[in-house]
Amino acid sequence: MIPENRLKEFLVRAKRETFSSGKKPVEMDDGSRVYTFNESPLSYQDRYFGRAIDAGQEVVLLNGDPVWSMVYRGGLEAEVDRAACFTFLKTCLQNMPEDFPARGPLNLESGVWQYTNEVTGDFSNFKGDETILFNDRKVYFRNYCGGIVKK
Repeated sequence: MIPENRLKEFLVRAKRETFSSGKKPVEMDDGSRVYTFNESPLSYQDRYFGRAIDAGQEVVLLNGDPVWSMVYRGGLEAEVDRAACFTFLKTCLQNMPEDFPARGPLNLESGVWQYTNEVTGDFSNFKGDETILFNDRKVYFRNYCGGIVKK
């Protein structure tokens, strides 16, 4: 098993170098999109299906065995500038708490954009809901849950 602090440090790097970095995912034959990040013996994969509303899973592997995972579903639920909304979301995710690198901070505001993240549990077992408001109107949601994986 990997020490939790090392796992968190890796996850922060992995998440900052994948979706929230603005890099493009690899498109798979099954229609999914995948981001990967490797620092042997650890590797990270974020695989999702869908576009405006998507569902996916993130997993961290240690020597090929899963040690942490999170599943999620969400996306745009109102008419809004998609690019602007996802640019703001990526800013929020780049500012994730390093002691809880599952999603973004509890709150972040930038002009007319507001991000909130309500989470229960701890890094080993959690669930949460994130929301983005544009001019005080809800335009984005995401539900997620995850934690430590044990053999």
